[in-house]
Amino acid sequence: MGINPVPTLYSDNTATIKLTGNEGVSDQTKYIDVKYHSTRQMWKSREIELVHVDTKENVVDICTKRLSKVLHDRFLVKIGMET
Repeated sequence: MGINPVPTLYSDNTATIKLTGNEGVSDQTKYIDVKYHSTRQMWKSREIELVHVDTKENVVDICTKRLSKVLHDRFLVKIGMET
């Protein structure tokens, strides 16, 4: 039917996506609280999907970052609030 039952999480942070797939522990990751490993478990069991989105296409930045007028206007159009 074209409906994907698996929720997709979009991120412009490639390190986050790589960390989810990496089960090793390093000096930078050994203090991450166990409760945050649930994302990795959900990804491994295919309950969620992680997808990289380029920073220039990350519409959510309109709510979180100061953008150039060009990007701001482009994102407004994408969310249906044309200027």
